[in-house]
Amino acid sequence: MFEQPTRRAHTPTDRGRRTQATIDAAARTVVARKGILATTVADIAAEWAEICANPTSFITETVRRAKSEGYCAGDDPHLIAVPIVAMFNQFCCLRLAGPGPRLTVPPDDQTCIDTLANIFYRAIYYEEVRPR
Repeated sequence: MFEQPTRRAHTPTDRGRRTQATIDAAARTVVARKGILATTVADIAAEWAEICANPTSFITETVRRAKSEGYCAGDDPHLIAVPIVAMFNQFCCLRLAGPGPRLTVPPDDQTCIDTLANIFYRAIYYEEVRPR
């Protein structure tokens, strides 16, 4: 009724290993061009985790204090801190990359700081509005 495949399909583990090897090779190439010493994506991830440790810790403590004041009820402070730090990092990378094709004039530094501060504050100190 159904035909058997003539070739054995690759298991997800096989594909995963090949994908990881490809990513590692690409990362080594990019990193080598930038003059940074790293051997694998895991090395880069470990370095990045170290760079992000202080801001993540700071924001985690900020969320803990906010929780004690009744904000972020039911949320894990660390799980709020990690995406906020990631957003800050990405925003800064894009800001350093330039205005992009859609912006003719990049926003000034103070506008960027104000925007990030507003997003940070609203993410932590949002007051939930209960439905009536």
